[in-house]
Amino acid sequence: MQNVMIGFPNLADKVSLSGGAWSATMPRDAMLTRELDDYSRSADLALASTQFAVALDAPRPVRILAWCKDNLSTFAKYRVTAANVEDFSALVYDSGWLDRWTSVYTDEVLMWEDVNFWWGKMPEEDRAAYPANLIHVFPATSTALHYRLEVDDALNPDGYVQGARLFLSPAWSPRNNYSYGAGLGYEPNTRVSRTPGGVEYFDPQPGRRTFEFRLDWLSQDEALAKALDMQIRAGRDGEVLVIPDADDAIHAVRRNFLGRLDKFDPITHPAYATHKAGFLVKERT
Repeated sequence: MQNVMIGFPNLADKVSLSGGAWSATMPRDAMLTRELDDYSRSADLALASTQFAVALDAPRPVRILAWCKDNLSTFAKYRVTAANVEDFSALVYDSGWLDRWTSVYTDEVLMWEDVNFWWGKMPEEDRAAYPANLIHVFPATSTALHYRLEVDDALNPDGYVQGARLFLSPAWSPRNNYSYGAGLGYEPNTRVSRTPGGVEYFDPQPGRRTFEFRLDWLSQDEALAKALDMQIRAGRDGEVLVIPDADDAIHAVRRNFLGRLDKFDPITHPAYATHKAGFLVKERT
């Protein structure tokens, strides 16, 4: 188990994009805006089309690359590369081709009759309805100038790949993990109205996940230079990406999400050389 990882700040406003082939009405640069209903959509499913390169304005620390609210199908693959040259002729990082969707169920919850018993992946109909984010965590912090995301999803039933938001950031993992009692929750947002006769009508709206946790064993430097600085810089509108456990491949799709801070507990100093901070992250939808 790895300690909680918080990606911040998003460097998407410090990059330029190139590569791939994209819809004229849903262009590549749409992923640089914060509106999560504004998608970048590929022109087709050719490998040359379903990719894009990211150029930073200067060398900056990067630990997380994410393409949020993607539509990649159950058996899609992706590859992340990094370089200090624009043509990627000399790579400093290559993830190799990875499964976009790993197994998300174990034998404990699957039955022999389930269509996905042998591979444990999410069925396509469930996948399409799940809040999906392609999140890639680099094994170590990168300071490369150029990054590229390639997607191989030739059988996508939509006939294209799309994503709503690019997230590229450094990440903070505290020296000591969050305390027991952390909570992963879900807030439904469907509005319900009722007639005088008691008949209910529903207006379905996307819900959101929440993750509330406490860091009770922070050093002074972590508490002030990391926790407090993030609260000040992010506020309620800054984007953060929370990964409770980067080693958890099974439940990553359920636990990891793009969000914002929604609770600002004061940094407390309960004992010598010990500081505490609490966080509530709410998903952006």
